[in-house]
Amino acid sequence: MTADQVISVPFAALLAGMLCDDLKSREPRPVNLGGFLSVMGRQMLEPPNLARERFGDRSYAIIADRYMNFSSRVGYHYSVLDCYCGRTDAKNYINFQFKGGAAETCGAAVGPG
Repeated sequence: MTADQVISVPFAALLAGMLCDDLKSREPRPVNLGGFLSVMGRQMLEPPNLARERFGDRSYAIIADRYMNFSSRVGYHYSVLDCYCGRTDAKNYINFQFKGGAAETCGAAVGPG
């Protein structure tokens, strides 16, 4: 299947953004020594919490022609994108939540709720 075969409006928009050449990094991200040491210190000092530290969790999506709920976990980072793209503007919404990593300290969330 290719991206142009996707008929779900919100999933097609998500794929277009994820596959956009202008947004792809051409180089590896620089290492932030302070952030790296913070993660290492936390791992060494805190007791293991296997319920919280599931690095290999799968991502899940519920996709329909005008609705999408995409949940993804990568390392300490967990994000949920829930949206509806219908014909009536007043009924459309997008809700994005990001938790984990630095988001725990600043409470990063965009959208209602």
